[in-house]
Amino acid sequence: MTKELMPLLDIENILPILNKISIFGGLDDKQLYFLFKILKQSNYKKGEYIFKQGELPSHIYIIQKGRVRFIEEVDMTAYQIFEFGEGNCIGE
Repeated sequence: MTKELMPLLDIENILPILNKISIFGGLDDKQLYFLFKILKQSNYKKGEYIFKQGELPSHIYIIQKGRVRFIEEVDMTAYQIFEFGEGNCIGE
């Protein structure tokens, strides 16, 4: 299932998050603004999957708000491996 991707409109709140992410650390303001223009936003509800174990992610996800848990299923039992928060990237 593909989520609807919407343009980001909130540059003042997004640029500080981008500045915290190490892979974007060396970018100047002009480069960050270019990056901002190509970013898209998608919203997920609590408990909704972004991608499942074994699937290849289709995007790099930057967590703007909330938490994302990495869950691994072993013998039909789910184990939380890691939890990511605001400013973290997943899927890269």
